[in-house]
Amino acid sequence: MTIKKVDSRYIKEIYELEQKYLPPFGFVVSKKELKEVLDLGLTWGLFEGDMLIGKAGFLKDNNGGYEIDGIVVSPKFRRKGYGKLLLKNNLKEVKKQNPRSIYLFVHPQNNVAIILYLKNGFVIKDYIKKKYNGQDRLKMVYSKLKTQEQKSKLL
Repeated sequence: MTIKKVDSRYIKEIYELEQKYLPPFGFVVSKKELKEVLDLGLTWGLFEGDMLIGKAGFLKDNNGGYEIDGIVVSPKFRRKGYGKLLLKNNLKEVKKQNPRSIYLFVHPQNNVAIILYLKNGFVIKDYIKKKYNGQDRLKMVYSKLKTQEQKSKLL
């Protein structure tokens, strides 16, 4: 398994992966929106050989925070630690940007994902009604982040 940065050259594979495996807990954006996200250069793919089996990305907000976005793994490869691998890769990459916060939104019934996030340093911050396409979401925030201000106090 390898993780590498992906861009809009992988739009067909990523769109198919999301179409097949994000619902019922996630929603699929249009190819145009997906291309815009991929062109930001903040998305990684998980490959077995040449086959894309998972992906994860993040988006920068206007306040210096980063939202982890769209972690998805093909069902054939689930329960093998690949979601955790993608999440850890995202956290490593986001931390390089010196974020003010790291957060994500997850469907409140997506227990497997919620447990993954809780085990990897996220806490539930809020319950948001009708966040995406009329679906509720939990907002989870990464609790182990040290901001620049916290880091300078350690010196």
